[in-house]
Amino acid sequence: MAARAILDRAGLQEVAVKEVGGHLTDHYDPLKRALFLSSDNFHGTSLAAVGVSAHEAGHALQHQAAYAPLKLRMALVPVTNIASQAWLWITVLGFFAPSLFVTCINIAVAIFTVITISSS
Repeated sequence: MAARAILDRAGLQEVAVKEVGGHLTDHYDPLKRALFLSSDNFHGTSLAAVGVSAHEAGHALQHQAAYAPLKLRMALVPVTNIASQAWLWITVLGFFAPSLFVTCINIAVAIFTVITISSS
């Protein structure tokens, strides 16, 4: 398995590689120190499966190296969790409070921007 080989070569034997259900669910979880690969990529031998596995393993290497953008993204996770719930309700509030419509829409757009940046 490509991900395991990359992690082992980098001295990251403690990072688990686990299979996760779904499609396009591949990700590295820095809090759990685990790499999750969809079944197709976990068991796959195609160039695409190896590429996805290597990409996700790269995030673990970034974590090991204390890569600044990854640290920033990790810091934004709590904000993103709140924002994921709040932006829709702020938008709805704008529809029911016409005097606040523009302000609410601007806040919702700003929140959605944070969500988009932090999930990239």
